[in-house]
Amino acid sequence: MISLGVNRMIAEFYASENFPMTVTFAVGIDRERLDNVRKAKNIPVRVIEEQIQLSKTRYYRWLNYEIDLPAEYVFGMKKMFGISNDEFWDFLEPGTSEPIQALSLLDYWEGKGKLSDHKRQLDHELQKHDETEGKANPYRNVRLLYQLYQKRHLHQDYSVELSRLTDEENEIQNLTLFDVILTVILLQIHTELSDLSLFPDTSDLELWLIRHVVTEKHSMREALIGFTIDLAYTLEANRRTRRAVHLLGSLMSVLAEAHYLTTYTNQIIDTLLASFHAENGEESDRVRQNLWGYIERYQDVIPEGETAYWQTQLS
Repeated sequence: MISLGVNRMIAEFYASENFPMTVTFAVGIDRERLDNVRKAKNIPVRVIEEQIQLSKTRYYRWLNYEIDLPAEYVFGMKKMFGISNDEFWDFLEPGTSEPIQALSLLDYWEGKGKLSDHKRQLDHELQKHDETEGKANPYRNVRLLYQLYQKRHLHQDYSVELSRLTDEENEIQNLTLFDVILTVILLQIHTELSDLSLFPDTSDLELWLIRHVVTEKHSMREALIGFTIDLAYTLEANRRTRRAVHLLGSLMSVLAEAHYLTTYTNQIIDTLLASFHAENGEESDRVRQNLWGYIERYQDVIPEGETAYWQTQLS
């Protein structure tokens, strides 16, 4: 099943459903900020030319958004400027990061049953990143998730891939959007397996979502609201209803305080809270039917994938 957050990411950023071109870094990187780091560390452009063979002319053309650069040059500057992997994420515009796009499309294709249609493309693109940046390379986890999905399709044991991905995400100290998306996906897989033994603590994830949901631009905010709802559903499905209720309550509060709480989002959260509080199955079914009726009234103005998400979730 595709998460609501991924559905919104696809609708907003990747409607063409094309796998990202990973040869170059496009305008999604904050080039001026990267150049400011260079200046702050007193690194002349000629030193960049000497160390990574990037000419001064080409560097300034890239800085002025006239051209893109192969990834190895960007990673070379990252290393020269002493920028950590966690810090580097801050230089990427949310939603335009290639690993985030790859992860979102991978999960979307899996949920839509289209993964086999893109196998050759996935294999070709992911192979480029097998050795890049070692363990810190986010494409490594995209590939692991891809292998997990392939094994699941073949009804093979994928516990090794799931354990490795879960363990790595549990070790993350500074969450990025990539980690948030991957963790939500992993939580959904654990839920499908009814396996609580590896179910990670979600405290940091909950705090990250609530903190960032009011600081992002509208397009990304809607995706983060989607991921927060995904997480609430997952918590409730794993008998952590109190946390799910607290999370949705916090989401509603911060959105209302920042004047970002739309009628649509408010209705969804209200109905989900009523569903989580339902005392019996009959009452829960009635609440869910009411929510579906509300979604149907909005289906002409919300993405098709979102309507399908709610239809599956509420069936």
